[in-house]
Amino acid sequence: MPDVKVFVVEDEKIHAKITRISVQNAGYEVVGECDNANEALDAIEKAAPDVVLMDISIPGKINGIGLAKCLYEKKGPPVIFTTSFTDPEVIEQAAASFPASYLIKPIQLDNLKAAVALALAKKTQAAPQSSRAPLNGRSVYIKSGNKLQKVLLKDIL
Repeated sequence: MPDVKVFVVEDEKIHAKITRISVQNAGYEVVGECDNANEALDAIEKAAPDVVLMDISIPGKINGIGLAKCLYEKKGPPVIFTTSFTDPEVIEQAAASFPASYLIKPIQLDNLKAAVALALAKKTQAAPQSSRAPLNGRSVYIKSGNKLQKVLLKDIL
């Protein structure tokens, strides 16, 4: 497996240590850690990780969900939430930040590996340029089964 660089955002020292050990046991490299949202964004940008493991409940002006939204908007690395929250409302809020995955603590090694693999797959998937273009273009792509089909706008009623 190629070297995977992971950044950990966790404010509880014991969970940070367990997460770091899990990342290393999975064969990945921890390229940085941060314990609050105020410093995490800059630290993540400097470390340039492939994936961020993020606790939801972190101190700072924003929580982990807000930080994940910032990373998503900046087209930063994919975020995998690592949290103790199982409340459907929290999960719904987390989903609005477009995370790559959501892991419940304590993190199990197989689940971590699967979540990282999915995050990396999402990161490398490139949609056709025209599917991201505004609809005033000459065509759009729509998903049909497991393929993308080009549809000319003049053919749409």
